[in-house]
Amino acid sequence: MDRLVASTNVARQVRPRHSPTTATREGWYLEVLIAAVIGFLAWQVAAVWESQDSGISPVPAAIGQAYNGSRSITPQVLNRMQPGLADIGSIVLYVGPNLASTGPYVVSINADGSAWSAEVALGSNGRCYAELVDNRDNDGFAQDFYAEFKKGDRCMGRYATPSTMRGDDYEAWDT
Repeated sequence: MDRLVASTNVARQVRPRHSPTTATREGWYLEVLIAAVIGFLAWQVAAVWESQDSGISPVPAAIGQAYNGSRSITPQVLNRMQPGLADIGSIVLYVGPNLASTGPYVVSINADGSAWSAEVALGSNGRCYAELVDNRDNDGFAQDFYAEFKKGDRCMGRYATPSTMRGDDYEAWDT
C-alpha cells in the first residue's frame, strides 16, 4: 500500500521495500518450496493414516483370552482371574452362554467341562465372532475353530458349539 509522507513543503509517495504485493523471484521460489513441503507432509499423513487404518481388525481382542488349559472356565472364575488383562490392557466382562455380548469387551462363554469351550463377542463392525477350543479327542492337543456370525445375529455363547462351528481358518475373520 502506498502512504503519503509529508515533509516541509513536499508530499511524496513512499512505497515500502518489502511489500507483499511486490513479488520477487526469491519470494516466488520460497512460496513454491513451502507449498511443496506442505503437500509432501499431507501425503505422508494420509499414507500413515491409511496404513494404520488397514491394520485394525474388527475381531475383539478379548476372544481367545479365556482358555487357561484346564477348561474348567466359568464366567465367575474368569471375571476374578481376568486372563489376558496384560495382553489387551482392558478388563473384560465374562457372561454366561444365555447372555449376549454387547461389545468387544463383553464375552459370552459356553463350556462343556473339560471337553470344549467357546468364547463369543461382538466386534467393532457389528458382527459376532466366536472361537471354540475343542479337546474331545483326548490326544493332548486342542483344535481351534473360528466363526463369524451374520450381522444382526444374537451374539450369545450358546450358539457356539462343536456342531455349529466348523471353520478352522483364523483368516476367515479377516474382513
